[in-house]
Order: sequence, then structure tokens, then C-alpha cells
Amino acid sequence: MPRLKNCLSGIISRMEYSVLKVSEIRNDNHSFRLDSEYFRKEYVEIVNLVESNKFDYLENVTSWITQGPNPIFSKTGIPCLTGRNINKGDVSYTNSDYLSEDEYKRISRYQIKEGDTLITLKGKGSIGKIGYVTDKRKAIFSRDIGIVRPDKINPAYLNIFILCKYGKKLIDRGETGGTGQSTLTTSYLKSLPIPRFEIEGSIGGLLEKIELLKQKSNNLYEDAQNLLLSELGVSDWRPKHQLSFVKNYSDVEQSERIDAEHFQPKYDELLQAIENNSEYIKLVSEIQTYNTRGLQPKYTCEGSLDVITSKRILEDGLDFENFEKTDHSNWDSQKKARIKKGDILTYTTGANIGRTAYYPLDKPALASNHVNILRIRGENPEYVAFVINSLVGRLQTEQLSAGSAQPELYPRDIDKFVIPFISKEAQNTLLGKVNESHRLRKQSKHLLECAKRAVEIAIEQDEDRAMKWLEEEVGVIGD
Repeated sequence: MPRLKNCLSGIISRMEYSVLKVSEIRNDNHSFRLDSEYFRKEYVEIVNLVESNKFDYLENVTSWITQGPNPIFSKTGIPCLTGRNINKGDVSYTNSDYLSEDEYKRISRYQIKEGDTLITLKGKGSIGKIGYVTDKRKAIFSRDIGIVRPDKINPAYLNIFILCKYGKKLIDRGETGGTGQSTLTTSYLKSLPIPRFEIEGSIGGLLEKIELLKQKSNNLYEDAQNLLLSELGVSDWRPKHQLSFVKNYSDVEQSERIDAEHFQPKYDELLQAIENNSEYIKLVSEIQTYNTRGLQPKYTCEGSLDVITSKRILEDGLDFENFEKTDHSNWDSQKKARIKKGDILTYTTGANIGRTAYYPLDKPALASNHVNILRIRGENPEYVAFVINSLVGRLQTEQLSAGSAQPELYPRDIDKFVIPFISKEAQNTLLGKVNESHRLRKQSKHLLECAKRAVEIAIEQDEDRAMKWLEEEVGVIGD
């Protein structure tokens, strides 16, 4: 009985509650939410803090806030962005869906424009991802995305506010749906309080510098890819899928595969080209000292040991800032999954199979069960990782992976990869571009964190202190 009493006492002591008037419940509550989550003490305090400054509601500083349409997709054509194309302030057109020209014309009013902010509206764990549109290409946004088009506020400043911790919490507050299909409504977005400051132009100008750094980073990485393909004589080569072709039975028997895709002539064409134009080639099996998948750990928010999952392997590197965590005791219990400096990590299951990144840190980490760890000798692992992540490696992933509903790439498949080696001078030039690309990307992330923090300081204290802090961190910022 005493134990039960102590337990109940502990629960009661941790309980939070908010006391509000009916008028406060109605205020800024377009969906007339009555659930306790919406009025959580943390959320109420943030609203009060933001509204203690000069502010506007989002609908008053925008010309358009709406949800996307439900389009009919095509295999090729005009990009149609979905939730997977939006994240951490960026809009990516990689792996987008497509619309035909006729379908685009039918829903062309949903064409995105430079300066728009896109927000994901659906999906458990995916709501509230933000993307800032920085180019003028033709593209549509789909039904799981909402658009915010500013007209009476600096669009870059607005984007940074939504990304900062206060904007993010206000977005989180609007999520509804519980354990089912979560949603974020555009009516809720319209009621978001947006703090207004004289420094909006300065903050917005910083985002322009951030976008310029990201563009330079992307260009350098693309230059490195083009250099590799040029050295291998496949710059202008495009893989072609053939509907019919002939293969010897001995080839089928040797490969232990019977699916037609594995024997597409395009794979032989690629391998022949890189063999003819490289200094030399090696199979992964000839240079690897360790080739295995990681293990599934138990994640803990308070853990001190990094876990690299497949989703942290991006198109051009690792998402260092968002590694999952586990307890450090797993370092001893999961020796097979240990990652060391210089390892090559590959995404092995699902939609982005084949993505590969080099691990440059002298810091313990574990790989999850959908990440392959490759350790090599005698060659530069950073170069090998880049090759596996390039067109050369991605096509071999296509050929060697197994499974239809859920593609899989196993260590035995990676062993069969052919790695073409170009001259040491060309390798050094290529890796110089890659490392400079990563440096610029890291710099852009730092500036974004500074911009977000400056907005937070302006909200918490005042904008003069925010500008003073920002100038100390990044130098003089002009309007």
C-alpha cells in the first residue's frame, strides 16, 4: 500500500494542467480544438511568448494558404512534389513523382513559385516538414503538402521562423489524428501567430546566403560526379532498357539468377566501358576486410552512442546531426555492428537502396540492420564509397539487388561490385571537390542554425540583442 501511495504521488507531482477561460479557448482556434494536447502548458506558454511581441496571424501576411490537389501521376513529365521531397527547409526534386503535360494544365494553379514555403500535412511522424522554394522550375505540389505564399512579409524570414524551435512547436501543436492518420489543417496554419521585427530583412538576407552555399555545394558534388564519368568514358552514355535480348545458359548458371532484369545488356555495356577506360578494376571481394550488415539496437533518447540508420544515408553524405541514439552498453553486445573511421556505409533495403556514404569520424557508432558496413584495404575508401554511390555503383545495385516488393542488397551482392580506379591525380581532384562540397554544406547548416537562434533571441529578449549575437557569430549582416 505505501508503494502504491508513493507511485500515485509521483504521478500527480508530474502532471501538468492549464486553466483557461472559454474566450481563450475560442481565440485563435479555428478548428475549435478541445483536447488537452492542444492546450498543453508548453504550447500555451509559447503562444503567449510569441504574442508578447508585435505579431500578425499567418493568414494576414500571405496571399495563399491551401492544400495540394490529388493528381493523376505519370512515369515521366513535370515534377509533382510529395512529402518525401520536403525536409529541413529544403525542397528536393530527386525521386519526385511526375505529371503529364495535360494533367499539369488541369491543375496548373498549384504551380509552386520561388519564395513559397511548403509544409507536409499528412503521415505519422512526417507532419510539419518544411521546404523553401528557391528556384523557378515548373512543378506542382500534391495533396499531402500545404503551401504558404507570403506577400506582406519577407518570405525567407517567415521560413526561418517556422523552422526555429518556437515555429516548430506551433506546427506540432496543430497535429491531429492520434494513433491513426495524423493531419495538419490549413485552417490551423492560418491562425499561426508570426512575430514581426525590424530585422526581418537581415534574417531573410542570411537565408539567401545559405541557399547560395547549398547551391555551390551541389554544383561541386555534381562536378565530381561528372569528372568520374568523364574519366571512365561514360559521360554521354545512357542506359537503355531492352525488351528482348539473348543470353547464354552458362551465364545464367554462373550467376545463379533467372530474372531477365539481371541480364539486361546495359549492365555489360557499362562494365565493358569502365574496364576499357579505367587504370584498373577490382572486385569488392578482392579489397574488403569486412562486409556485413549491422544489427537492430534498442533506441534510447538519452543514449550516448550514435546509431546510423538507412534514412541517415543521404544522396551526398551522412545526416550527422540526426543520428539515432542507443545506450553505450550496446557497443560491447553488438560488436558486429561497430562502425570505424574509414568505413563505407550502404543503404540496403527499400526505395533508396544503393545510397552509399563514407564515415570520416573517429567516433564510435553502430549500424542498424538495414545498413551495410564495408571495410577495405589497399585503396582509398572515400573514393570507393563515391564510386558505389555514383551511376557506376547504382546500376550495379540495380543488377545485383534481389526482391520485387522490397528490394534488398546483401553483403554477398556488394562483394560482386566492380570498382574502376582512375589515376591518383584524378582521384585527388575528385575528392577535393567532394570535401569542399561537404564543407560548404556544413557551413550552410551552421548559418541556418544561427538564423534560427537569432529569431529565438528576438522573441525571448529583443531584436537588438538578436542582431548583436548574430553579428558576433557570423559577422556583419546587411539588409
